[in-house]
Amino acid sequence: MREVPACWRFHFDGDTATLRDLDWPEVVRAFRDFARGDLSAEAGDEHVSFQFNAEHAAVLYMRSGAAVLRPYFPDRSAESQDLSPFFCDCCGVQLGDPDEYLSRFLDRQDGFRLFEALLHGPGLPDRLPIPHDGHPRLPGFDEGDAEDERSIERSLEWRPMPKADDGHAL
Repeated sequence: MREVPACWRFHFDGDTATLRDLDWPEVVRAFRDFARGDLSAEAGDEHVSFQFNAEHAAVLYMRSGAAVLRPYFPDRSAESQDLSPFFCDCCGVQLGDPDEYLSRFLDRQDGFRLFEALLHGPGLPDRLPIPHDGHPRLPGFDEGDAEDERSIERSLEWRPMPKADDGHAL
């Protein structure tokens, strides 16, 4: 497991910990014990959010004063990644089934790897990280055949999240 820079401050399901109090392997162990939740990290004006359930995960990247960005996969159908049904057109409040919303992003393993890659920086990754021996194995998931995973196109783009009309506050 690679070392995560100590500048990140972690929040997990409302509990706050810094790397001065909790190192990255301890954050991973805490994360493994939950079937669903929110894990986020802040450093300076950057914020990375990771919302997950037992099967799927959403990863979002925010920088102060900029749009909230989400991963988008050009090799997947636009319909399978459409988030607009999950946000009110008027006020931008998230609606709908949270599990269905998460299924529009990533599986849990890939989500965790992308979250970790964002913490390592610099910049936003343009490919989904491939599994390697240093990545944690989460309960209920098999790593599968790494050779098969490497052969899959894993390029990604970063696109803004749906937002409310300019006339309405979020």
